[in-house]
Amino acid sequence: TGQQWAISFTRMLIEQWLKLWDMRNEQRHGKDEAQRKQARRQVLINALSELYQYKEKVCPMDRNIFDTSVNDHFANHKSLDRIEDWINTYSEAIKNSARQAEQMGITNNHSIQEYLTSNPIS
Repeated sequence: TGQQWAISFTRMLIEQWLKLWDMRNEQRHGKDEAQRKQARRQVLINALSELYQYKEKVCPMDRNIFDTSVNDHFANHKSLDRIEDWINTYSEAIKNSARQAEQMGITNNHSIQEYLTSNPIS
């Protein structure tokens, strides 16, 4: 009957969707602990790289939260948990600072502290 066919077809669609979902999760998050760690590291690298694109666009006084580069950030913050915490803590603040700097017309400006690296008198 039509009702049995619809039930059977719906069940088959759900089963296929679940298989696809599992494949996606394994690809994104890994099958075992080593792959999950590598996948998490890659997700964090991508998120951190995105935030570091704002480094010269944020207000000058906010640039001190950044390390020199993404690689330096990973070197200085060894654990993935610390890096993820940093991303979660500063992500919105970085984006808001970049918007504020753009509104104020101070993107790419530098803090006066960057110019005072040495004393020209001594």
